[in-house]
Amino acid sequence: MGLRRGPSWDELYSIAAAQQGCFTREQASGAGFSDQLLQKHLGTKIERLHRGIYRLTRFPDTSREQEDLVVAWLWSGSAGVLSHETALRLRGLSDALPSRIHLTLPSTWRRRRLEPPPGVRLYFADVAPADRDFVGAVPVTRPARTLNDLAVVNADADVIDAAARQAIQRGLISPGDILQAAQYLSDMRAGAWRVRPESVANLGGTWIMEVVSGTCEKAPSVDWRDDAEDVAAAVGGRLHGSRYFPGSRTMTIEFVWPVDARSLKPTNDDIRAAAAGKFGWVS
Repeated sequence: MGLRRGPSWDELYSIAAAQQGCFTREQASGAGFSDQLLQKHLGTKIERLHRGIYRLTRFPDTSREQEDLVVAWLWSGSAGVLSHETALRLRGLSDALPSRIHLTLPSTWRRRRLEPPPGVRLYFADVAPADRDFVGAVPVTRPARTLNDLAVVNADADVIDAAARQAIQRGLISPGDILQAAQYLSDMRAGAWRVRPESVANLGGTWIMEVVSGTCEKAPSVDWRDDAEDVAAAVGGRLHGSRYFPGSRTMTIEFVWPVDARSLKPTNDDIRAAAAGKFGWVS
């Protein structure tokens, strides 16, 4: 029978140093720390950030934003990659601060029951090694992949356009790398409806649709379609389609409900009030 190894603070520090001072329960176990020993040092040498994720208190302070990114990545067991608006910000291709952390997980994880850390938005897709690299301590999608991913989820066209122009100017991409994003921008300039990837057309069955619109008091956040999904959930429906015209700050959103939920569907006024409250509509 082999002897159980003792804890090594040096080994644990070496692991955490590459991760903004953070580490997982599994990594601590590999360095010889039992759950009981982690519990013993909580509040002194170790602080708990999320279930199964910790930070060394003696590690130099980092920004809350950086720490949250590392926590999201470690929560995925290092299988995820920072993507979408979060990747734009980390690449310096957008000054907008997303209200969520955007994390892409392997497509095979889609059916898992997952409870991500607060403020983390999940996507499911396979990101090839050629489409990712590291920015600091975390993996991030490369610019071309990021821009095309944003087009797939109908992200803010102004943000995509500005980021694409900057990426081309900096030599990070060529126009041929972002054909999907370019088509999306063309559609948006024409005022085309953008339908969520998981649209009702792909779900089968019969649906009830309600369309609400208004003029925003100010430009919405960079990930306003995520906010629209929150509105849909709050009124018991789901987001189907949307469009936003920056010049007039006009927004139109489609919400849908299964036809067998007709009796549970709120009134148009209730739906519009929920959207108006989220987006600051003035009309």
